[in-house]
Amino acid sequence: MHRRRSSILGGQPDTRPEHQAIVYLMLERLLDRAFCTGTLISPRVVLTAAHCCREISGSTIVSVGFGEGVESMAWLPVSGYVIHPQYRKIDRNDNDVCLILLAEESPADVVPIPHLPSDLEITGQNIGDELEFVGFGLDESDRTGRRRSMTNRLYLPRSAPRRAVSRRQRRACPGRS
Repeated sequence: MHRRRSSILGGQPDTRPEHQAIVYLMLERLLDRAFCTGTLISPRVVLTAAHCCREISGSTIVSVGFGEGVESMAWLPVSGYVIHPQYRKIDRNDNDVCLILLAEESPADVVPIPHLPSDLEITGQNIGDELEFVGFGLDESDRTGRRRSMTNRLYLPRSAPRRAVSRRQRRACPGRS
């Protein structure tokens, strides 16, 4: 979960219908607000990172936004979430998975992103391949709340061989949503 820096840095505003299942998670607490990106994987389930869910408490209001920007999103409440049982806060890269259950079905015009077939799995052989990254991150003015996308090469940084990120200054999320 991020308060200052996050997901897609730079990139281009994304309005493509095939990316409508990329959603904005808003976590509101008494004194602050945080956000993450998630992916709708079924009409009532959003996949996100466990580190986005680990700070949810009884006083946290969690909403999921559907749309290109926060000013025009359709917001749905969350009825529950499950963090991967083997996720450990200390090593945030292993099992960093959380499923969020929506209180009601997502908008009818939003098609969930299907499970990736195993023959399309990203492996070490994909290092250097161009991939498309989509999320709600910071723009050039250090603002968030607008879906953005970018194409960049996949690589494993030497200093942190545990995650795949872009090498460029304006990069995709380095393991954080």
